[in-house]
Amino acid sequence: MNRDNNVPVICPYCGQEMDDGEVMSNGPCALYWLPSDPERRALAFRGGRGLLKNVVSGNLVQISIKGNYCHTCRKLIIPTEIQP
Repeated sequence: MNRDNNVPVICPYCGQEMDDGEVMSNGPCALYWLPSDPERRALAFRGGRGLLKNVVSGNLVQISIKGNYCHTCRKLIIPTEIQP
């Protein structure tokens, strides 16, 4: 669901509904996907799920980036506006 208007976000790759959530860091070397739904979020965080495996570790500070994830085709879409 789109967090702004509760309209489902559809994956442009496979046509399935995407999950709303955010990419977060737990400190210096890992990024996680956590769903927005509080119940699913708690289970994912406690279960160690959602680790982004293709991220190169480095000196990351704590971050939070909102986006949508498709479980079917494993695509993460992060809407953004880049300032020139």
